[in-house]
Amino acid sequence: MKPDIIFAFDVGGTYIKACVLEHNKIVKGTEAQFDSHSNEDANTILNHFSDILSSMSESYQKYVGDSSNKQGSSNATSSGTPFSYEGKRLGIGF
Repeated sequence: MKPDIIFAFDVGGTYIKACVLEHNKIVKGTEAQFDSHSNEDANTILNHFSDILSSMSESYQKYVGDSSNKQGSSNATSSGTPFSYEGKRLGIGF
């Protein structure tokens, strides 16, 4: 089974480029570039990567909320209902 949502990363020595893909298409507004911190210790790099993943998740949740609002859905994140990845197939690509 292919995932519905993919968090994609291009990890280099200088930068980490990231975006979210939904059904193999880049989700508008989720593309970002971050310093890689490649000269730091492993713990710092992993914490930084965790922060990047959180940022990508927040960008995707904003996209879902904005899309739901435009479509008049009652599942919009801005309605106070927390966003959930439950029922979605997730993937991470490097």
